[in-house]
Amino acid sequence: MWKKWGSLTLASLLVLTGCSNQAAIVRDSVVKSLDTHSYDFKGTFKLTGDFAKAYELSEGKKPEAEWNAVFESIKSGVTIEGTQTDFDRGRYVITANDDKVLREKGLWSKEEKASAEFLIDKTKTYITTPHDSKYLLIDEDTYLMEPEYDDYYYDEEFDATKEEELTEEEKAAAAVVVANAPKIAELEKQLNDMMIDFMKKYIKNYEFTLSKVTNHGETTVELPNGQSVKATHVTINLDTKEMIRILVYTMRDAVSNPEVRKFAVDAFVLSEQISDLSTEDFTYEEDGNTYEVKDRTPAELRADAEERVSYMIDSLKESLAGSENFDAATLEAEVKEAGLEAFNMQLDYYVAADKTPVRTGINLSLTVQDNEADKPEPLTFGLEADTYQWNFGKPSAVNYPAEDKTVDMMKITEDKTLVKDFDEKGFLGYLLREAIKEQSFIVFDLNTKTTTLNDEKVANIHPYQATGGTVMVPFRFIGESMGAKISYNAATKTATFEKGAKKVELVTGSKNAKVDGKTVQLPFPATNVKGSLYVPLRFVSENLGADVTWIGEDKQAIIQFDVTE
Repeated sequence: MWKKWGSLTLASLLVLTGCSNQAAIVRDSVVKSLDTHSYDFKGTFKLTGDFAKAYELSEGKKPEAEWNAVFESIKSGVTIEGTQTDFDRGRYVITANDDKVLREKGLWSKEEKASAEFLIDKTKTYITTPHDSKYLLIDEDTYLMEPEYDDYYYDEEFDATKEEELTEEEKAAAAVVVANAPKIAELEKQLNDMMIDFMKKYIKNYEFTLSKVTNHGETTVELPNGQSVKATHVTINLDTKEMIRILVYTMRDAVSNPEVRKFAVDAFVLSEQISDLSTEDFTYEEDGNTYEVKDRTPAELRADAEERVSYMIDSLKESLAGSENFDAATLEAEVKEAGLEAFNMQLDYYVAADKTPVRTGINLSLTVQDNEADKPEPLTFGLEADTYQWNFGKPSAVNYPAEDKTVDMMKITEDKTLVKDFDEKGFLGYLLREAIKEQSFIVFDLNTKTTTLNDEKVANIHPYQATGGTVMVPFRFIGESMGAKISYNAATKTATFEKGAKKVELVTGSKNAKVDGKTVQLPFPATNVKGSLYVPLRFVSENLGADVTWIGEDKQAIIQFDVTE
């Protein structure tokens, strides 16, 4: 559902084209694209801005080289190309223009630039990269729509391992959604079609006149598929003052335009019908009274919708009170005082003779400032996008993978061996492995000198604070809990931690330790306490691959680590 609304939201932004003689060309192309919303495309998208400066203001220090590399990658942006079959089907390949960070982190090793392919087929999303042998399948229909039911399947048959966790009420609620799924899908389509029809009519009749529109005349657009097409190039420039004018005009239109009110009521009715079909009837008690919640009749739904829309319109009217003679400059000053120093956006449209938009460009710049800071500093961020579209109404075919070429995300969470089809040297394989890792927790309590592992108290493990306040914790217990091999050489008094490629060596009574062959210094010597070797907590957090959180007020150390590799 979100994919449809996302496309329509993008289209609705183009209402800004207004109805000036020059902008009417763009307006007509938007309406045309809503009628013919299938095409091939390729575009670049880049974020710009003071990322390093924002980091410095936030962290109180300049970013390290690693962060600067990330910022450069963001500024280089991505290239997105593929096919839009319709509002909820298509193919999208996203390629990083700068994948240096991924390569340095060992998350990409192919010769070509790091990329991911997304295939959308209504509720199904397939994802793969050149590193992987199969597609990851994420199917929205395997979940219930209501958030409180997201721990089990939205399917005709409950999964056996999940069914035991459900109450009778939850099973009944799930069955309601399953039974009503076809009707829900039908209503969602009606809502989507109604939205498209409304947008086409609204954009065509939108009467706001923009003040900065330039028609550059006809030019030749070279498309990525090798073809060229003659197109009219129109530029629209918007700043803070113009955006305020547009906002006020649109709000006024919303409260006076009967078509807007009718659409809002009809949309609410359909949305509430979907909501009713997604939940079963139930009763609840509050303040000693019993209330019944059940599906509403068509008349009740429309009455509720009329009431809601009237409330929204009345609220808008109240906001607009006295705005008839508003001063855009005054409102601009108020916006600036709130922190928006400047807003500028340039929209470039290249429209072919048949009214199809063959190229679109966006250059947006936003300057903000925290006026409550001791020394307010302006920060500027922006977006640059340049997209080409062709083959309107006759897009390239999208080939969806066969079932034996897909792995369902839900099944990976149950059978972790399935992740083998996604190479750990690629970022998708890495993210999947991170998502399915199981984690354990050790809590060392310095007040009670006790230890718990996954909320279970562990006998004879007693953390303590050494001279100078260094927190000391048991080396063997932590290592074995993490799944490492721990050995001890009595002759050399050396304890060894081995897990995967990680090797740590400690000598009883020494401040020196070796981590992967390199000598590191301990803040306090490794100490033998009643036959157990204790090491500084900081050493654990920095060298054993665990995350350590110290809660000072409770004098507790929480060690979190992965138990699967």
